[in-house]
Amino acid sequence: MPLLHLLRQNPVIAAVKDNASLQLAIDSECQFISVLYGNICTISNIVKKIKNAGKYAFIHVDLLEGASNKEVVIQFLKLVTEADGIISTKASMLKAARAEVFFCIHHLFIVDSISFHNIDK
Repeated sequence: MPLLHLLRQNPVIAAVKDNASLQLAIDSECQFISVLYGNICTISNIVKKIKNAGKYAFIHVDLLEGASNKEVVIQFLKLVTEADGIISTKASMLKAARAEVFFCIHHLFIVDSISFHNIDK
């Protein structure tokens, strides 16, 4: 089943910030889990737990400890994890993620209506 169809059927994405919230998300009905913690040494095992539960894993790359803001971290994640997608506030990271065939979520901070109307630009 296509990912967008699954997201429409399961619109809640669990966001996990530690091992305790990861276990709660794995035990929940949420099919999508956003990983907001971890480092380059632990991220593979975190994603493996999510995938073993039959769920989709999205890594917020901006919050991954030990990772730089360079696009090479995306290649690293492709090599060492089975993550389905990448979340970032940086367009360059998402461009690199698309090149590695990750699903992408652009995390935006919209502080006013002008910013909201300029999203498409």
